[in-house]
Amino acid sequence: IEKKIEVFFEIHTGEDSKSGYKEKAVLLKSVENCANGIYPHIVPKGLMTMAPFTQDEKLIRASFSELRNLKDELNKNFPSLEINELSMGMSGDYKIAIEEGSTLVRIGTALFGERDYS
Repeated sequence: IEKKIEVFFEIHTGEDSKSGYKEKAVLLKSVENCANGIYPHIVPKGLMTMAPFTQDEKLIRASFSELRNLKDELNKNFPSLEINELSMGMSGDYKIAIEEGSTLVRIGTALFGERDYS
């Protein structure tokens, strides 16, 4: 397929049940490969994470701050990629996420209520 797709790299900043890049070196290699044209159909646009499942605002904020700092580092090291988006924050923590620089939040529960798994 001769089509480019914009992607977000998911970063593991929270609990063990979540997925995403856990090792910074592996993420950096993936981004470097994109910058060097090894993955010509992948256009990195941002980073995403899910905060740890906790009510502790300090832990949530630290998770989001870590992602923002990583985005800044990637932009410094790979300026041609323009990785500008941060997808972090859900219905329960979107305000903290916005304070920490989120550009996309996921607030389905706030809009539509809890999911019905029956």
